[in-house]
Amino acid sequence: MEPEKVIGRTVWVYYPQLSGDLTKHYIKVKLLINKVKGEQAYTKIYGYEVTRPYLARFIRRRKSKVDLVKDIKTKDEKIRMKWVVLTAHKANAAQRTAIRKKLDELIEKTVPNYSIEQLIVDIANKKLQKEFEKELKKIYPIAFIDVRKIEVE
Repeated sequence: MEPEKVIGRTVWVYYPQLSGDLTKHYIKVKLLINKVKGEQAYTKIYGYEVTRPYLARFIRRRKSKVDLVKDIKTKDEKIRMKWVVLTAHKANAAQRTAIRKKLDELIEKTVPNYSIEQLIVDIANKKLQKEFEKELKKIYPIAFIDVRKIEVE
């Protein structure tokens, strides 16, 4: 295949192939091929996704699920982040709204300071989720928080 035909294609790669950390087997990273030199293709990160079976393990009865879809600009890319928060018990509408509002504020304050590569590394290592959980559990006990998907606009 000619190298020019490969440029612009996207490839899904599991995170352990990039990082060597086999415990993160449920994370897929989307790469965009932007340059080819000889037999090597150079890529940039174009997306992030957590597999459905991984998320399904945490969703249970008598818990509340709070979703947030947020368009935001990092240092180098405009992205759409899809967050999911599961509470430890059933939360009422006011509590779910407060969690969503606080999460939105935390994202607005934190994410613009990151490049897309560093953001994905911190999300894969759960650094960002732990920081956010500390703030959100002041509103209501949190069982699980994670980024379901990141799409580069």
